[in-house]
Amino acid sequence: MKTINANEINNIIKHLQTNNLKTKSYDKKVNEKIKELFSLLSKIKNKEDDNFKTLYFPIKDKKIYWYRLDATKYKNYRIVTINYKTIINADISDNKINFIIDEYISILDFLIFKVKWCLKLLKEKKYNDYIENNLPYENRFGIIKRSDYWNIYPNLKRELLNQIKEFVKNDFNKPVDRIKHMTSGKYFKFVKKAYEALNYNTTLDSVETYFKYSNGKDENLSKINPNSSKEFDKWYNDENRFGGHPFEIIRGTSSTRINLYIEKDNGYYLALNGRTIKKNIEIAKIYLALKKEVPIYLYNHEVIKNSLCASDYLGVVPKDLPLTGCNIYFKNQIPLEFIYYNEKFLEHIKWEKIKKVYLK
Repeated sequence: MKTINANEINNIIKHLQTNNLKTKSYDKKVNEKIKELFSLLSKIKNKEDDNFKTLYFPIKDKKIYWYRLDATKYKNYRIVTINYKTIINADISDNKINFIIDEYISILDFLIFKVKWCLKLLKEKKYNDYIENNLPYENRFGIIKRSDYWNIYPNLKRELLNQIKEFVKNDFNKPVDRIKHMTSGKYFKFVKKAYEALNYNTTLDSVETYFKYSNGKDENLSKINPNSSKEFDKWYNDENRFGGHPFEIIRGTSSTRINLYIEKDNGYYLALNGRTIKKNIEIAKIYLALKKEVPIYLYNHEVIKNSLCASDYLGVVPKDLPLTGCNIYFKNQIPLEFIYYNEKFLEHIKWEKIKKVYLK
C-alpha cells in the first residue's frame, strides 16, 4: 500500500464527505475495494446486529492520530464512516453509473490495511486491551454531572442562581384557567412579552417584532382582524392551513428554535416548547414572564428544571462528533446536552464502556 499520512487522510475525508450525501454507484474497481473491506469486516462478530461493525485504530505521523471506522451494510448498500463522517454511500449492485475518484481507492486501500492490522491484534487477543489502554479521552464517550461542571465554571452558576430560584418554585401543572376569546392581537402581544423577557429589541409594534425574530411563515395569522375572536377561531380550526410555522417565535434549527403554541380544549391557553435544553435559560425566562398574565403550560419542564438545578448529566463526546443527536451513543443516564472533553473534567467523568470486539 502507498504510504499515506494523517494530513492526507483528513483531507480525503473532508473532500469525500461533501461528495457522499446521496447513495452512489461506483466504478467497478471501487466496488471491488468496498467488497474487500466488508469481507474483512465480516470476520468480526456483532451480537446485537452483524450488519454494523466498529473499529478504532491509530496512525503514527508526527504525533498519533486516532480514527473510528463505522461500517454498515443493508442488502446491496454499503456505508463507511470515518470519525462520524460518511465517505462511502454505495449501491454495489449497480454499475450503470461509473463514478470514480482516485481518493476512493486511496482511502479504501488505507482502510483495508488498517482493518487487517485490527484483525491481527484480534487474533492475538490484544486488540481490546490495546484500545482500552490507548484510546485518548478526547475520542471517548462519558457523562459528567452538571453540578460538577458548574463547580469547574462557577460563573455559570452565579449568573443563573436568581433565575433558578424563581423557576423551580413553579408546580408546572397544566393551567386551569382558559382564554375564552382568543385573537391574533392577543397572541402577538404575548409573543412580544416573550421577547421583552429576553431583552430583545421590541421598539417595533408586536406584529413587526414577531416577523423580526420568528420563522415568518405565519399562515396568514397576521392578516386577520387582530381584534376578532371569530376570525381567529376560523383561522385556528382551518384544516387547510398548513406549510408554515406560525408558532415558531424564535427561528432556528431543531435544537435552537422556540415555539409558543396556542392549545385548545375548553378554551385557549399557551404552551411553550423549546425542543431541547439548549435554550433552557431563554425558555425559563419566557415562562416566568408569561405565567404572570396568561394560562401557559411548559413542555419538557422536568428536563429543563433538572438542568437548571444541575441534577442532570452532560454527555462528553469525541471531538469529531457534532454536538447534536449524540444520545444514541449512550446507554445509561442518557444526556440531552453535550460537550467536548477537557482535562479539567477528568476526575468527574464516568466513561461509557468501549464495546469489545471479537472474531467469529
